Amino acid sequence: MSLLTVFRDDAPGEPVLLTEDPERIASELERIGVRFERWESPVQLSPQDSPEVILAAYRLIRCNPFSHGGFDPVPDHFTLRGLGHIHPADYHGEAHS
Repeated sequence: MSLLTVFRDDAPGEPVLLTEDPERIASELERIGVRFERWESPVQLSPQDSPEVILAAYRLIRCNPFSHGGFDPVPDHFTLRGLGHIHPADYHGEAHS
């Protein structure tokens, strides 16, 4: 399930958009340059699952060489701060120019 809630800057307590519709979510996020994709996990997840279990399920999908979207590694340790850009060759320990 995906849920998008958008608030006004000057009225943060009043949502101007609340939707679970994937097409609407993709459309709204595309306006600000964010790509939205839904994926089906081969692993049955529950709300009680740890972040590690969720990332492992995500890794099964994104590390698929036939996956749309190209190189998108899931790190062993996840944080929303300070990741920066990772060159694919650096990730795989290869030399690049």
